Amino acid sequence: MTAAKPGHVDDLWRRTRISLHSIRATRYWRPFFLEGTKSLGYELWEDLGFRAPDNVVMPVGAGSSLLGCAFGFRELLRAADLVQEESAR
Repeated sequence: MTAAKPGHVDDLWRRTRISLHSIRATRYWRPFFLEGTKSLGYELWEDLGFRAPDNVVMPVGAGSSLLGCAFGFRELLRAADLVQEESAR
């Protein structure tokens, strides 16, 4: 392992692993990681003419891309509901 600069995020994760007796600190513990994966859902929505697909088929390992799509589509649906509520008033 290369030495990380003190205060750098890699140094934090190295110290976390040591303090947790070598339990692996995954990327899911990093702030906003899953928030960043939402862009996959937004991109699919935009590429399909601003419509969500009926189905999404993708390979999953740890599932972060799948969760990102789900989070992105959920936010898009909530935003659409808010627009409909405003236009109904």
